[in-house]
Amino acid sequence: MERVVLPQGANQTIRVDGLRRAAVGNPKVAKARAIPPDVLLLTAKSKGNTTLRTWSNNGTERLFVIDVVAAHLAQSSEGSGVVHVALQFLELDATAKEDTGVRWPELVSASAQGVVQGASITGGMEAIRH
Repeated sequence: MERVVLPQGANQTIRVDGLRRAAVGNPKVAKARAIPPDVLLLTAKSKGNTTLRTWSNNGTERLFVIDVVAAHLAQSSEGSGVVHVALQFLELDATAKEDTGVRWPELVSASAQGVVQGASITGGMEAIRH
């Protein structure tokens, strides 16, 4: 299995010796067009993922996993990934007296694997258990 990551709207060529047939799993995400004799032009249409399967005259079958991402999430030509992240921080203070209206024990226990990233709890976990 081969992985291809493309920004939305981008094209990439894939060489397939003896190309006989190609099929895209989800044509809403990507499309493939044969450029004879041995090249496929892959076009990223909308964000998502799909598969591309190719068959060659000699019986070789190849499978590609295609990930179409927003343009700003695609890898640069140097191979380093660029990811834009919006961070929100919450600082809890055990000395604060006002009621925030948020049930923090449920929020913390409902987070992925019990971890809240970007939270600073002053005064330890007791600050959120009352």
